[in-house]
Amino acid sequence: MWNILELEWFSKNSYNLAIKNLPRWYPRYSLRMLICCIDFINQYPKDISQEVSDDSSLRKLFCEFCAATALVSLARGGDIIEEQYQDYLNARKHVASFDDLLQEKINKMEDASAHDLVQKLAILLAFDFEAACQLKAWDDLGEIILKAEVCKCIRTYELMADCILSCHPPNKPPTQS
Repeated sequence: MWNILELEWFSKNSYNLAIKNLPRWYPRYSLRMLICCIDFINQYPKDISQEVSDDSSLRKLFCEFCAATALVSLARGGDIIEEQYQDYLNARKHVASFDDLLQEKINKMEDASAHDLVQKLAILLAFDFEAACQLKAWDDLGEIILKAEVCKCIRTYELMADCILSCHPPNKPPTQS
């Protein structure tokens, strides 16, 4: 529908507009712009240059990070349970997208960039753990904890511990083998 220059223009401008207005806009408005940026990036053709690919991947990572953060903030402050659950569910999707893209691109990054993005992943995994707890997705918690190992961030585990202590996990006895 659009050529690469148009997609790039829309992608960059939606990202810049969202980031510029994060402190001023209601989080759901910024979230819409971030999702627009992600959608434009997803429309890029597969045969783009490496430079454009690297630039768009980094922008998408930042959008996924900001979107997940905004969704957790909205879920925490929401009054309607169904909306909170939907926000947590969508936050988990953005965390998964961030993680997938990071795993794909991390070996091609400079050490400083990779370290910064791994620290962002640590934050997102704490949010993912919170969301899984709120959604009562107990079976997902072990995998989230294992993913956090690569981050080497004790704060992530502290946040996970706080989260599990403040929620109401099921009281199932261990199964006998």
